[in-house]
Amino acid sequence: MTDYVVEKPESLVINEDGGMKKDGDKLDYTLLEWTSLQDLVRLMMFGAKKYDRDNWRKVEPYRYKQALLRHVALLAEGEWTDSDSNLPHCACIMFNAMVLIWFKKQGKLDE
Repeated sequence: MTDYVVEKPESLVINEDGGMKKDGDKLDYTLLEWTSLQDLVRLMMFGAKKYDRDNWRKVEPYRYKQALLRHVALLAEGEWTDSDSNLPHCACIMFNAMVLIWFKKQGKLDE
């Protein structure tokens, strides 16, 4: 499995009280833009209501490749909002990319 952590020299932070913390090798979730992720969560809630919670894990991976490319094409053609979910195509792209990464990490995605 590929490690996506950016390698940096080990950092030891000492605060004014002498407290020490080594965080250099941990994922920094403060880099995420949380409000953009809200549309991803809304899309997943839409899918859970329409199909079933975690149904996406039971669908063939190639379907997510197809869906990702469909949403990219529609966005490239100037369409911002998905007609089914009424959410941005970008959220659909994020979802499909996330699912493909999950399938890859599970060993269920062919190159």
